[in-house]
Amino acid sequence: MKLSLHTCYKFSLLTFIILSLSTLTINANGKSEVSYKIEPPEWWVGMEDPSVQLLIYTADAGAMQISCSYPGIEIIKQEKAESPNYLFVTLKINPQAKAGNPSFTLMKGKKKALQIPWELHAKSPSKSRPVKLEASDIIYLLMPDRFCNGNPSNDAIPGMLEFADRSNPDGRHGGDLEGIISKLDYIQDFGIGAIWLNPVYENNQDRLSYHGYSITNHYQTDARLGGNTRYQEFVDGCHQRKIAVIKDMIFNHIGSNHWMMKDLPFRDWVHQWEGFTRTNYRAMVAASPYSSEYDTKRFFDGWFDTSMPDLNQRNPFVVNYLYQQSVWWIEKFGIDGIRMDTQAYNDLAFMSDWAKKIKQEYPDLFLFGEIWDGAASLVSFWNQKGPESNYLSYLDGITDFPIHDAVKGGLNESEGWYNGFGRMYKVLSEDFLYATPEKNIIFPDNHDVERIYEVLGQDMKKLKMALIYYYTMRGQLQIYYGTELAMTGNKSKGDGAIRADMPGGWVGDDKDIFNLKNLSSNEREVYEMMRFLNYWRNGNPTLTTGKLTQFVPDNQLYVYFRYDANETFMIVLNKNKEAVTLNPDIYEEHFRDFNMARDILTGAEMKKLSQIKIPGNDGMILRLGKFGN
Repeated sequence: MKLSLHTCYKFSLLTFIILSLSTLTINANGKSEVSYKIEPPEWWVGMEDPSVQLLIYTADAGAMQISCSYPGIEIIKQEKAESPNYLFVTLKINPQAKAGNPSFTLMKGKKKALQIPWELHAKSPSKSRPVKLEASDIIYLLMPDRFCNGNPSNDAIPGMLEFADRSNPDGRHGGDLEGIISKLDYIQDFGIGAIWLNPVYENNQDRLSYHGYSITNHYQTDARLGGNTRYQEFVDGCHQRKIAVIKDMIFNHIGSNHWMMKDLPFRDWVHQWEGFTRTNYRAMVAASPYSSEYDTKRFFDGWFDTSMPDLNQRNPFVVNYLYQQSVWWIEKFGIDGIRMDTQAYNDLAFMSDWAKKIKQEYPDLFLFGEIWDGAASLVSFWNQKGPESNYLSYLDGITDFPIHDAVKGGLNESEGWYNGFGRMYKVLSEDFLYATPEKNIIFPDNHDVERIYEVLGQDMKKLKMALIYYYTMRGQLQIYYGTELAMTGNKSKGDGAIRADMPGGWVGDDKDIFNLKNLSSNEREVYEMMRFLNYWRNGNPTLTTGKLTQFVPDNQLYVYFRYDANETFMIVLNKNKEAVTLNPDIYEEHFRDFNMARDILTGAEMKKLSQIKIPGNDGMILRLGKFGN
């Protein structure tokens, strides 16, 4: 029998109510205790916005009356949902309220139905935050399930639907937070200033749960990763090393096994269709002034996949729920930044308001959104210039797929007006579209695209040129785990191929790369180059806040300069098979104050700028100076 989504909703609701009414637990005194859920499970005094909306879930909650006698907490209103098992309660927390343990009494008629304990804390002063993400910090992106298995005992946990199976490239492999914590010294020594983990939310799906993008509980770290306790240890371990933490959040959708899907508060909590309707994946629909209503609805309201119900961010209760859980993660664990997944698919007005409110509450928190498109004219819609912009996202930056795509083409294509290096020149010339191009996230690769070494045909010379470009480019640089080892991975073989296990992260691995003595010659060359450049970029504000001048590519040469009042760097990429001697007259505007250059990577000096020779299929980073200095 084929059931419509609406029929399934009514069926699951009825079933859940029956189960809920019969679900009691027995405490140590032999008394029955009613099962319930309250979200957020705690809050803080001293927020810019003193209100918070509680979601209380228990059998027949909508028929109950709530009270609280804790000084400083005022119940503004309580609201029923379509489901009888939810109660939404808006509180106002007086700035003078004391931290403590308030509780809420729920009455059904004259009978006490439930007593719910809660926690109230004092908000941490923003100036006391231990780490701030700086422009020069290198971001290290890693997938928790694929980096290191520090605790094999959590590979299979009762109640979790998917267990670890390393033979399945699309299954869970057992990596966890304990493993990451054990490798923080490796990450720190590599010169990393920030870590972005793919989502750590509970993903209790029966398959494809390893990537973290199908949330089943917004207030829990997945138990197979170590739970909330281990996540706090991870954040603390990072902060002790002055490493910032970026949390990956998803507002667009949830997992089909999210606890709410058994009994939605409102039918329109998720977007409903007569039959399954997938998004059209066309981000240009959001920015175009000519989009049809049909395409717009399909883009914003369509589901990513059958297992990813699309949240309705025009429902005010959904809006509060998503905003509050993001604040909870910031305040509870002290994270330093947020990467918003599928930014373009979220309701525009909601996301603008969300980011504005987050920035008001946490001015130093770094916010960036994933906009997966190769056109700067499109992705800049989410990071436009000035108050005259059509849309203000209030984001610091966006993922710079235009740069990413340009580098792939630039190093692989034959030269042309807009091909090869011409593509790289063009994409930078479009920076006038962005409000803050220097805060865009630039990256050789990430968890969604083919490994850069694979893209470049496993050509070490091309890889070196790509790295030279990224480490000298404007923007916030993000490195994907394993790039430092020239890891390969062809996306045509599935996402598992580009999310391979870090060698040595599991007991019994054939090779342990965390012991650097085990690196092959190619791995060592890439690792040592990137490690050097991590420290070098981190110590040079010229590369993150300085100016940039580029010259039109000519004769398979691409030349640009990064400079400020203190330093001038000349970057040259050469795709010719033979070495090329530069013509100093072309670069006179930057050469006029200097008479020598030093190769940053080799230390070699050129006493005359007319003697700069770039080896074939290679690149150089040159620090310009005056002889004798």
